Amino acid sequence: MNNLINYIVYFILIIFISNTSELCFNPIYSYCTIILLLIIFAFRRRKFDIPIFFIFIYWFFINFLYSVVFNADFSFNKVLGGLIPLFLAYLPYKIIGNKFWMQFEKICFALTCIGMLFYFGQLFTGSLYDNLSSYFGGFISDYYKEARPTSWYNFFYTYLPIDNIAYIRNCGFMWEPGAFAMICVIMLIYRTLTLGVKIDIHSIIYILAILSTFSTAGYLALLLYFIIYLRSERNIFKWIIFLTLFIIIIPIVVQLEFMTSKLILFSQGINETNYNPRLNLIEYNRFGVFGINFNRLFEYPLGYGVNKITDNFGRDFAGVCGIAVFARMWGIIGFIYCIHAIYKTLSRFNTSKYKVYCIFSLIMIIIMFFSNPIEESPLLFILICPYIVKKSYQLSCQPI
Repeated sequence: MNNLINYIVYFILIIFISNTSELCFNPIYSYCTIILLLIIFAFRRRKFDIPIFFIFIYWFFINFLYSVVFNADFSFNKVLGGLIPLFLAYLPYKIIGNKFWMQFEKICFALTCIGMLFYFGQLFTGSLYDNLSSYFGGFISDYYKEARPTSWYNFFYTYLPIDNIAYIRNCGFMWEPGAFAMICVIMLIYRTLTLGVKIDIHSIIYILAILSTFSTAGYLALLLYFIIYLRSERNIFKWIIFLTLFIIIIPIVVQLEFMTSKLILFSQGINETNYNPRLNLIEYNRFGVFGINFNRLFEYPLGYGVNKITDNFGRDFAGVCGIAVFARMWGIIGFIYCIHAIYKTLSRFNTSKYKVYCIFSLIMIIIMFFSNPIEESPLLFILICPYIVKKSYQLSCQPI
């Protein structure tokens, strides 16, 4: 019975982490899910940790203070809704217990393997996957179907055909390729810190999955991972072979179409924009969103909470840069606390004596959070949970 409840909890959590199902965009379902988790929480006689109450109070404080300073409306329901990702991470973590990360990695690995099978099927069948929309199209959010009518989602795989590219990108069980690369990078980091730097079937599958996403951020994170690997490798023969392959591959990767386009965007500066006809908004690239959000943060460091901002011309805009949006929402204090908490979590995972592994791992995570809209994702808060619960409740088991 306990195992069944655990799997139900993981199923709910992954649905929200994948952020692909229509259910993720339904506030009523989100609140009902939290109520269900609270019932299980109480049934297992779990207790709330004091830091959760401080985070809760801090969140309401920065939203209330903003409404006073800027004479803005204060919506209790909207502010409370901003805490949904936190509770969708914290409650499952407490319900499962100290084996949370061990089991979570196993499930993500299984989903990654199944997703790779679907991806290879897409490589060989191409547009024939469009026909599956009649079976699985009802499970994906209308937000995605509006842009790509033949897209579908079946919990194990997200089919999201992208026009005008010469290669097929792997979304896995996440909402888009970059997000799939992000969770694979996090799982790779967890395996590395808990078991040491080594090449096994899990790391190989995660690396292949990241490569199949053609994600620029994913590739940059892999670059740092390979540096960690080179730092740990003691076999000179393996080290020379690996370094040689590394030197050969790097120029090829840099010249890939998607890498080149991102580098061009960077060189063009943060003010480059496009018009998004579906959203009817000006859209900035990630560097533009980063610049705007941090400019607003420096103007008002206490945090904007759920309140929206405009660009430098007073216009509403769209764009992705999760780490910057999170910083602007939670303020300087919240941002520093988040980064500190993630680092402490990585330190508790780390079974080696090398702190540099934690530093590189944190940089890898920041790279992925820069490139993905994680400001309202449970995945971010899951990385904080081991830090905010009692030390006696920490992870005590390693993956196998």
